[in-house]
Amino acid sequence: MKRKFVKVMFFGALALSTVTYVGCKDYDDDIDNLQTQIDANKASIADLQKFVKEGKWVKSVEPITGGFKITFNDGTPYEIVNGAKGETGKDGKEGKSSMVTVDPTTGEWLIDGVKTGWSAKAPYIQDEYWYYWSKEAGKFVKGDKATGEQGGKGPAGANGFSPYIANGTNGDKGYWYFYEPDNKEAIASGDLKGWVKGAFTDATTTLTKVEGKPCWLLTQLDGAKTKEVTLPTADNLVSIKGVAISDDGKISTDGTKEVTLYYGVLKDEVKFGPKDAQNTYSKGKVLTSNNAVINVMVNPVDISLEEYTFTLQNSKGTNTYLELGKPVQNVTLTALTRAENTPNIGIYDLSVKIKDGLSSSVELPQAAYALATKNAWDKTIMSAYDVKVTLSNQNIPELTDHTWSESLICDVPHVLDDLLERAGETNLGYVADYYYTADNVEIKKNAETGKWEILSNIGQSVIVTVHYLTVEGVEKSSTLTIQFKKKLEMVTVDPINWTVTDAKDGKEKKVSLEVIKDLLDKEDYSVVYLSEAALDKTPAETDIDYAVAPVAKAENGGIALSVAKDAKDKKWYLTATFDETKVTATEHTIHLAVKNAKGEDKLGTLLVKGIDLKVNITMPKTPVFVFDRIPGYFSESGKGNIAKAYGTPVAGTSEGEDKVTYDLTRLYTNVTNGMANISYAEDDSEAWKGAQWLQSDVNSVLSLPVGPDNISKAHGLTVSYQPYGNKNLAAISDEFSLTVLSEIAEGTEKGTVSNKYLSNVVREFTLKLTDFVWKDYKGESIVWGSDSENRIKSITLVPSATAAKYMDLDKTDFKKNTSIKVTLKNSVGVILSPESEEKSYIEMKVLDAWGITSTVKIPVPIKNENK
Repeated sequence: MKRKFVKVMFFGALALSTVTYVGCKDYDDDIDNLQTQIDANKASIADLQKFVKEGKWVKSVEPITGGFKITFNDGTPYEIVNGAKGETGKDGKEGKSSMVTVDPTTGEWLIDGVKTGWSAKAPYIQDEYWYYWSKEAGKFVKGDKATGEQGGKGPAGANGFSPYIANGTNGDKGYWYFYEPDNKEAIASGDLKGWVKGAFTDATTTLTKVEGKPCWLLTQLDGAKTKEVTLPTADNLVSIKGVAISDDGKISTDGTKEVTLYYGVLKDEVKFGPKDAQNTYSKGKVLTSNNAVINVMVNPVDISLEEYTFTLQNSKGTNTYLELGKPVQNVTLTALTRAENTPNIGIYDLSVKIKDGLSSSVELPQAAYALATKNAWDKTIMSAYDVKVTLSNQNIPELTDHTWSESLICDVPHVLDDLLERAGETNLGYVADYYYTADNVEIKKNAETGKWEILSNIGQSVIVTVHYLTVEGVEKSSTLTIQFKKKLEMVTVDPINWTVTDAKDGKEKKVSLEVIKDLLDKEDYSVVYLSEAALDKTPAETDIDYAVAPVAKAENGGIALSVAKDAKDKKWYLTATFDETKVTATEHTIHLAVKNAKGEDKLGTLLVKGIDLKVNITMPKTPVFVFDRIPGYFSESGKGNIAKAYGTPVAGTSEGEDKVTYDLTRLYTNVTNGMANISYAEDDSEAWKGAQWLQSDVNSVLSLPVGPDNISKAHGLTVSYQPYGNKNLAAISDEFSLTVLSEIAEGTEKGTVSNKYLSNVVREFTLKLTDFVWKDYKGESIVWGSDSENRIKSITLVPSATAAKYMDLDKTDFKKNTSIKVTLKNSVGVILSPESEEKSYIEMKVLDAWGITSTVKIPVPIKNENK
């Protein structure tokens, strides 16, 4: 068969060989050489070319009426359907589209989902001869000597064997051809030797899934011409590299670790497996272990390798002995270099097996291999030659007996392979075949995963026998002991809703337990309160605390539970009694169970029914307490959160400083000092940084040091009411900022005095305290110097700089019943240019008991008069 024939007719190569390269064009060259029009449905190949150049790849293909729909990885849909008049078929009908795939189970070619009877199993080369799958023989048989033209890179390329529709160049136009040389209908000579002529099709556009490469091949017949476009089914792989993962989970990128593959050659025919599904292994068959795994790192790391097929090849480009399984994402219990309990990104496992069909006379070589795969455009990507596979038939490990340490839940399938491994068995991969048997349980192989599963419907101890076939063909066995525990069956009862201290609700609520009446009527059964949900515990954690009914307490004693049969209606009820001083207003889940006093915990018969009782506790819609503010203290008629108050000065002792006190209860009509369940707090954040005002959280009286650091500065405060003194309930709070003010500094009139001046005529005058008018914050006049007026600490008079040029004060400090004489200086003489009043004044400084100094100016004009 000549290569030019394949080049015209080839729809997509299978995984032809693990030993050869095919010279390939570059990615862009393949696309640039595509045709520009698909006539069958007038779809533009340029459109498909554009999608592929943008990095899109085919995510799915599905049949539709008259053709198929391609969906790309970004969600872009593209339909290939019957177009305008296509090429007329043999029956005169209009041409159509056809989709060719492979049945993953039987390996049979499917055309539009219909079986063809033609095998799609990939041929391979051994000893320079082709071996291809024979449906009649049920195995690979020897064919022609492998020859091929020299490719652009590497040794000779191998011909492809995908089915095709003849275009008239060779064979009958419009007929399917399949390659099966052993078929009695196979063509015996010429370019078509080994090919079998199949059914006629009027398809002009064909989409073929290429085996062994990540792509579909879209082909259109246009008379004698064939137009093709390669549509990748995965992102483009850039590089592959063998890595080594040690037993302790450490990864090394210095090449793969050496893999030992155990094998044996059967001296006689062996039958092995369950009675209803035995496998027959013929004499001379080479059996291999399943433990050999190569770890590979790929780039890009987020690529999906499901569509790629990997092979091993030595430096001569050959490998007739070993084959690799499909790549599987590497997962370890601990991290390699990344987060724990996640797949190791960019790392995959490839299992290694000896190929089927090798005879016992074959000498299995020891060699170093490279990992190789092909992308959608037949370009080969290779690793270094650092994959070391050692073949051995000596000292093959065997299985031992194990016990699974934890109880397993009944009624749920469990994977026996995983249980055996986690129980400590590390040698399962060294056997050629295995299966499990046990009494009183169901054991079967999962059709999807291919793994053995076990299921028990009762709590019991089970001894599972692991039957295994060694690679020498000897049947042996070990055991795995498993304890099954019945899962706690849950029943449902009505929820309980209670409003805290709502008079209509009372403090008790009942719920019917008739759903478990049959159990409660028995002598050995009772309801118990669980410390935690039994379903949240694994079956092995058997120490679930429980309290015996009829009385059990939950939620810190805020909910008391009791179970009893009503004397009147003879029905079972659970009663919840609430304590408003301890409950929490939220949704509670209380875990209850029916306990069988004669049951066994390890079998799951001790707790036989579970109840997750929902208890919803809410606060009443009407608040249980409302702070009644006195509007005069608060801004915005009491609704705002800014308050002002005038504290009471308290003189300090020799050990302490002066203070100002204020009772916060004065802000409210319904709060008194020492009132139960009322607490006080001050904001200690940076915004309110300063001295501590509160003496304790239960004392309503503020005590703050005098002075500008505290007086007249806002301070954040919170007064809270704790309903029923229960810290579990949300407090009702009143938050505000309070400013404590000075009654003197906030006075309505300050230091008013009149008719005080100096001149050459009036050369002196006397100032008395009674000369000044000063009113406090209420507008009440201050009686200067009286014994009852203790809000004034000191009064000082200081002339301004201008005034000091013209006058003298005989003293500066005002005392009780004293006066200060102000005299014009003798050196002044005749005043010709008097200073303005604004500059000629006496400054009066009044220090009050709040530690605030109030300063006023007393005008003392210098008049220019001589008479």
